[in-house]
Amino acid sequence: MAENTISSSHKSISELITSTNNTYIVPDFQREFVWGKEEIESLFEDFKEDSSDFTKETKDLTGYLLGNIVLIGNGKEKVVIDGQQRLTTLTLLFKALEVYAKDKVSGDTQYRDQWYNYSANLKKGYSVTSDLGEFLTLRIQHDDSLAFGDFYRRLMRDNYEKNEEPERVSDRNIYTVYQRINELLEEMSELEVIRLINYLSDNVFLIRTLAPNESKAFQLFEVLNDRGRSLEPLDLIKNMFLKILTKDEENESLKQEFLENWSQFNKNLELPAKRDKRKNKLSSSKFLSNFILAYDGENKKKSALFEYFKSKQHSITKEELLNLSKKLKDVSEVYAHIELKEYNYFMKDQTGNHYQLRILFDILGVEQAKAMLMPFYFIKSNDDKMKLVDAINRFIASILFSFTQTNRVEAFIPRMVKKYSEVQRLKEPIDELISFIDEEISIYSHTVREILPTKRLENRNGKTHSKATSLYRFLEAYFCNSVEAIYPTQGKKYSIEHIMSQKLAIEDYNSLGFQDQEEFSQNLNRVGNLTLIYTTDNSSLGNKSFKEKSPHYKNDVNFYITKKLATDLTTEVKNGVDTKLINKINENLPTYYIDGMVNFTKKQIDDRSNVISNILANVIENKV
Repeated sequence: MAENTISSSHKSISELITSTNNTYIVPDFQREFVWGKEEIESLFEDFKEDSSDFTKETKDLTGYLLGNIVLIGNGKEKVVIDGQQRLTTLTLLFKALEVYAKDKVSGDTQYRDQWYNYSANLKKGYSVTSDLGEFLTLRIQHDDSLAFGDFYRRLMRDNYEKNEEPERVSDRNIYTVYQRINELLEEMSELEVIRLINYLSDNVFLIRTLAPNESKAFQLFEVLNDRGRSLEPLDLIKNMFLKILTKDEENESLKQEFLENWSQFNKNLELPAKRDKRKNKLSSSKFLSNFILAYDGENKKKSALFEYFKSKQHSITKEELLNLSKKLKDVSEVYAHIELKEYNYFMKDQTGNHYQLRILFDILGVEQAKAMLMPFYFIKSNDDKMKLVDAINRFIASILFSFTQTNRVEAFIPRMVKKYSEVQRLKEPIDELISFIDEEISIYSHTVREILPTKRLENRNGKTHSKATSLYRFLEAYFCNSVEAIYPTQGKKYSIEHIMSQKLAIEDYNSLGFQDQEEFSQNLNRVGNLTLIYTTDNSSLGNKSFKEKSPHYKNDVNFYITKKLATDLTTEVKNGVDTKLINKINENLPTYYIDGMVNFTKKQIDDRSNVISNILANVIENKV
C-alpha cells in the first residue's frame, strides 16, 4: 500500500482471522467493550436468518456482511481504530466453539472425527499458533493501559475461576457475551453448530479498510460514523409507497399526511437512542417483522420485508396505505416507550403499577414477547390487558424453563392472532383467547415437570446457566410477589448461590449421599441446589457449609425462597394479603435447615428440585 493511501477490501473471516497470523492491537484510546446479551443474540439471529436456520449447505449461501473494520498497519500487527466490538466478539465465539468441539470429542457422537479436526482449527480463531498447533499469542491484544485486557487474556487462556464475577463493566460485558454464546450453542443441534463453523469461515465478511497512519484512520472513522445518514430498508419501502400514492394524480394532502405519519414513525424508532445514549435506534427491519407477525400473522424474515410489501403494491389502495402509515406511527410509539421501560404507554395509566410487564421484559426478556404483546396495544380495558400480560408471562416462562427453543414463540403467534380474530365477536373474547394460550402452555408445563428436577443448569464450562437466575427471579416475583426480584437494591446485582458447599473433603461424599466426586459435580447445578442472592452475598458466603450459610439466609437475605431454606416465614399482620402470601409460601416450600445439621445433602437436593419444579409448573399452569 502506497504511503498515505487508504485501501478497502471485502474479506472473509477466514482471510482476516483463521487463515492468517495477523494480530489485532486494541490501542489505549479505544473505548471499553460495550456489547452485551442483546447484541450477541441479535448477531446469532442474523446468522440464523441468513443461513435459513443453518439448514442449508454453506456453498448454497450468498454471504453475510458483518460491517466495517478500520485498521492501521501493513505487517502482521494491525492497530484497531474501528471494529473492536466485532473482532473481540468473533474471538469469543471461536473460543466457545473450541470448548464445544473438545467436549464433543470426548463424548458420544457420530461426528467425533469432525469435532477432532475442528477443535484444532478453531483455536486459530482467537489465537496465533505454530506449525505444530501450539499456542503462540492471542489474536486480540490490548494495550497495557486498558483495564479490561487482563480479564480477556485470562478468559481466552482458561486462567480464570469458574465462579469468578468480574468487577469492571467491560469485563462483565465480555463475560456476559461469552456465557451467552455458550448457551446459544447449547440450544443448537450438533449439525447446526457444524454448519455455523463453516458459515463463519466462508460466508461471513467484513469490509477491511487499511490506513497508513492514525491521521488518515481517524479521518476515515469520522466519515464512516458521523457524515450523513445511510439508506435503510425503511427508506426503500417508503419510496415504493409514495409512488403508489402519486401514481395517477397528485394528491398533495394525502401525500403530506402519509409523510407526516412516516416521519413520526421513524422518529419513534429513534426515540430510545435520543433518550438514552447507551441505546441504539430501534431496528426498523426488526420492528416491521414484529408488526407483520403481530397483525398479519405472517412470519417474515428481515431479508424478505421489501418483497413482502412489494407484493402488495398492486392490491393496496391509497386509503389502506394511509391507514397503514398511521398504524405504524401509533404502534411504533408504544413499542419505543416499552423499549424505554415506560410501560404506562401500554397500560394508559399513571399508577406505575406495571409489575407483570416488568416480569415479562426485565426478568424473562425474550425478544419474541414484543411481537406477542403487540396485537393488544390498543385494547381499551386495562384489566383485559393485565390478564393477557399474565398469560403471555406464563407462556414465555413455559418455553424458557422447558428449555424449548424460543422460535416456538414465533411459531405460535400466527395461531394466536388467528384465534384472536375468530373470538372478537364473542361476549368474552379475551377470556377465550387466554384459554387458547393455556392449552399451549400445558404442552410445555408437562415438560417442566419431567425434565427440570434432574436437569443440570450449567454451561459446557461448568458455569451456572443464566436461566437459573431468570427462573428464581421469576418465582420470587410471580409466586412470592417480591418487588426486590424486579428492582434490586441499589448497587447490587443478582447472583445464584450453591446451597451445598462446592468444595467437600473426599470423605464427605458418601456421607452426603454421593458415590464419588463425579456424582457430586453432576448434582451441583441442579435446580434444588441453587437459590437467589446478591453477588456481594455470594462472595462472602463462598464455600461455607449449609450450617454456616443458614443464619445469613434467615436474617440477611430478603428473597423469600432463599430465606425459607433456613426458617418458616412470619408476618406481624395477622390477616390480609401479606398473611395469605406468607402462608402460601410456607405451605408450598419446606424449611430444610434443622438444628445440628452441617451440610446440604443429595436427598435434600432431590427433594427441593422436585418442589421447585412443581411450583414452577403450577405457576405456569395458573394453579397457584
